[in-house]
Amino acid sequence: MTEAEWQKSLNGSAMMAVVSSKGSERLWRLLAVASVRRLHDRRLDPHGRRALDVAERVADGTSTEEEWQAARTLAAEAAHRAHYDEWVTEANENFRVTEAWTAADEARVAAEAVSNCLVQGFAVTHLHDRLLFPDVLREIIGNPFQWRIADPAWCSRNNQAAQRLATAIYDDRTFERLPMLADALEDAGCTDAELLGHLRGPGSHVRGCWAVDLVLGKS
Repeated sequence: MTEAEWQKSLNGSAMMAVVSSKGSERLWRLLAVASVRRLHDRRLDPHGRRALDVAERVADGTSTEEEWQAARTLAAEAAHRAHYDEWVTEANENFRVTEAWTAADEARVAAEAVSNCLVQGFAVTHLHDRLLFPDVLREIIGNPFQWRIADPAWCSRNNQAAQRLATAIYDDRTFERLPMLADALEDAGCTDAELLGHLRGPGSHVRGCWAVDLVLGKS
């Protein structure tokens, strides 16, 4: 796959083949979390959403062992219910059997995917093919054909405005403020068109966004 093909590809599996040996456990776990939210948010109960929040903190090394274990237990229980309880009952009682079993399948995949996000030593092999969204891969991986580094001056100038703003955006998930980060970087001397364009561009942004990670020095 060429750089131009990567930027336009709709084949998540082919894209993953390019980067599967390059990412960190943190990136793969955040990619899984973002993909589960993208595909299955409407099928996740509050426990599932909280479990994904914990999985993000696990990726960043900020979760406690106790909350990690608690989230894993809740996720496992949800996966069991999805397989054996509520959706099977709905399928048996609902005249629209096809729709009900489709819902059951989505619920099972969602619950299992949440559990996978919380496993120890998360790796590429834990990513299900149904979770390889090209736009999410580009959001988190960026452009694997170009090695990018942030100029330390971007983060130190103007009383560390860009650094502080990037930290707040990451911690609070306030991705609607990314254009403000682009302005702060530009004011600090950044001329990286791809970086600034990504921060100002359309589309959904998630924790693990390559542009924010670049500013924060995360990998």
